[in-house]
Amino acid sequence: METKHTPGTWEVDGEFVGPAGQRDVGICHVLPMEDEYGHGWARGPITKANSHLIAAAPDMLAALYEVEIYLSERSDVIDGDYGQPAPNAEMVLLAEVQSAIRRATTVTANA
Repeated sequence: METKHTPGTWEVDGEFVGPAGQRDVGICHVLPMEDEYGHGWARGPITKANSHLIAAAPDMLAALYEVEIYLSERSDVIDGDYGQPAPNAEMVLLAEVQSAIRRATTVTANA
């Protein structure tokens, strides 16, 4: 698995997400998402949840690669309606996993 992102485990440190144990390196600054009583943006539960989701991204991507291998070994075509070939559940899920991996690993010029 070739990675183009900062490797390793990421962690949340206040408003920042970065490599675990490296406070001087940041992956991103998570902007506040909640308007606190009409007085401006505040770091509330949505912002904190976003931070933790971003920090979990490398681990989730690694897990998706493992799931991809597992499902590819179990994907098959089965008899569908009226004897027509149809993908089994593993093949359908494999397509979703591969789509998620592509979204996470494809770098575009405007992103």
